[in-house]
Amino acid sequence: MDEAGRVLAEAPARPLTPLEGAETMVRFKAQLPFVVSAETPATLVLQEDMPREDEPAREVRMSVTLLPPLR
Repeated sequence: MDEAGRVLAEAPARPLTPLEGAETMVRFKAQLPFVVSAETPATLVLQEDMPREDEPAREVRMSVTLLPPLR
């Protein structure tokens, strides 16, 4: 999301290892294509889409700077 809260890119993350029986952290991969013309402060929001029963979905937010493509 940009500073105004607009979504710049959105995509599901896929696990890099099987999730069944996983009791430790699992690595995920996602591609988020975006277009900016200048350095842009943004927030990367990671949301859990399948929380455990009777638990709220967890969310992690990270500040990032998006860069335009090199010319």
